[in-house]
Amino acid sequence: GGYVITMACLLGFYTLAMRGLVGSELKGAARAISSTTMILIFAMPLFVILRKGPIKAHKLGLTFQGARTAVIDAVKLSFVFVVMLIAAKALLVAYVPAFHDGMVFEFSQTFTRYTPAGDFDWLFYALNVCVYALVVPVQEIIARCGLQSLLVEFLYGSDRRRAITAILASNIVFAAAHSHLNVGFAAVTFVGGLFFGWVFHRNRSIVGVSVAHFMLGGTAMFALGLEAFLKG
Repeated sequence: GGYVITMACLLGFYTLAMRGLVGSELKGAARAISSTTMILIFAMPLFVILRKGPIKAHKLGLTFQGARTAVIDAVKLSFVFVVMLIAAKALLVAYVPAFHDGMVFEFSQTFTRYTPAGDFDWLFYALNVCVYALVVPVQEIIARCGLQSLLVEFLYGSDRRRAITAILASNIVFAAAHSHLNVGFAAVTFVGGLFFGWVFHRNRSIVGVSVAHFMLGGTAMFALGLEAFLKG
């Protein structure tokens, strides 16, 4: 009960803090580092309960056991959705007049920078991709281990009922944590989270779901320009 109350309060503080960050002048890596710091603060109660509470990390999926099988499964499933995502963007650009001026593959404007000579700064962009790769496991630890897994342990009923309820509830909470960006981004986070929750439920491995998140989220953000697409 104390853990749930703490997480609820931190969710409110996190959303307010991120709303202020969006309105700030921080860009690219500086914004990513600030965001990562707040995510780590948000994850602290989980680390405390794992250290001092009766629940063990492997019980929540925070383990490397079965990681190889989970990664293979995650890559196969995510590849299908990545192809579907690219196809959906291509259809919009080709057949929807409002998107005729756009391109299928676009860089994220948030993490784009140019050199003094006017060339695209590939190193800066790659650095932000790396930062994103580091942030993804922390996000998944919070959403899957800190919310979904604990809800499964807390709820009653059949395994199927508990799993579905936990996936839905944890993703509503995590989508709300992204509402500081815009409603569209929160909606996409919720839909993507349902897929990630399913991937995690299949193997109970934080490694597998982190790979799936990076593949799908990285493609959407850094290759298809999801942020600009949603703002538009």
